[in-house]
Amino acid sequence: MEQRWQPWVKALVANFVAATADCHEANLNFS
Repeated sequence: MEQRWQPWVKALVANFVAATADCHEANLNFS
């Protein structure tokens, strides 16, 4: 069962983390 949803959950988390990191980096550069 886990193997069915794990891939897209991991992708979702990876995308969220990447977006958050980009936002933080942009904020730091802006400051």
